[in-house]
Amino acid sequence: MNKILLQSLATVSIAVLVYLFKSFLDTFFFDPKKEYNKIRAKISTALIFYSDKYSNPSIYGDLGKEGQKSLRNARKELRKLASDLYGFSEYICWITRGICRIPDKSDLNTVSKNLIGLSNGLTKAPQEKKAVKFNLSKASNIQKLLKITKLE
Repeated sequence: MNKILLQSLATVSIAVLVYLFKSFLDTFFFDPKKEYNKIRAKISTALIFYSDKYSNPSIYGDLGKEGQKSLRNARKELRKLASDLYGFSEYICWITRGICRIPDKSDLNTVSKNLIGLSNGLTKAPQEKKAVKFNLSKASNIQKLLKITKLE
């Protein structure tokens, strides 16, 4: 009887340890990597989807109501992605970054700043000549830091 009880207790103890170890791996490695990949994919999609806007910045007043609405949506989405990435960089620990091959916090924050800059660069002043070059350099920097393949 004691032998059966000890075997049952050992089995339950091992199961609890396996569950705790799996939870540890999920919390510190698998979930953050999945979250990073989701944010990275959304940024990649936005860079392609809004490339017509940042490659051809417009004078806001020259756009019609529909164009202004579309531009506001693009700005909002780029800023939301910047916020998501910045928030992610704040909660991720350094051990997870190294093991999961997630870029450094400073690189993620630079990408966030570049997304904000890209959002700001969707419109231009009538006399602005360097807006396209500014926007393309921001997009290129984002792709380089997140190791996103350029679509050519």
